[in-house]
Amino acid sequence: MLRQVLLASLVALVPLPVLATTVLPLTRADLATRADTIVRAKVGPQAAVRSEKTGRILTRSKLTVLATYKGEAKAELELEQMGGTLDGATLVVPGDARLGNGEEVVLYLRCAGKARCHVFGLGLGKYGVRTEKDGRKTAIRDLQGLKSLSGQPLPEERALPLADLERELKGARR
Repeated sequence: MLRQVLLASLVALVPLPVLATTVLPLTRADLATRADTIVRAKVGPQAAVRSEKTGRILTRSKLTVLATYKGEAKAELELEQMGGTLDGATLVVPGDARLGNGEEVVLYLRCAGKARCHVFGLGLGKYGVRTEKDGRKTAIRDLQGLKSLSGQPLPEERALPLADLERELKGARR
């Protein structure tokens, strides 16, 4: 018994690797230039499927577009991301944008006229929109799981007023 407790204690002390994805820390202006579509949307139903080409697990999310800042977006888009849980197996892409059903988001996308769009820049390409106690809407990114080229985690960001982000994005219509 003492041996099992000692072994369990030692295992608890072993540091586990932190999974992260290294990215070039693009500015919002860089993201806006490189994305072909930028929208504010409400995330709808999500479904995990297997890729027809690779067999990998993918998650497809329905998006209801609330505003389009760049590109041409239909009233509804389908977003495809690598990862998800299907048939008891889970695939996780560290640092990718995480979306929740019912969540309001601002997304920098690559659609290129295809049936399904992809978030550009992993977690850098998604702002979650939340309503503060005073009723103002703010936008913030979750950069967990992303690290810079030097290997350091990307610094946390402060929420910014959604109105400020929207003004900035309206200039990205090129």
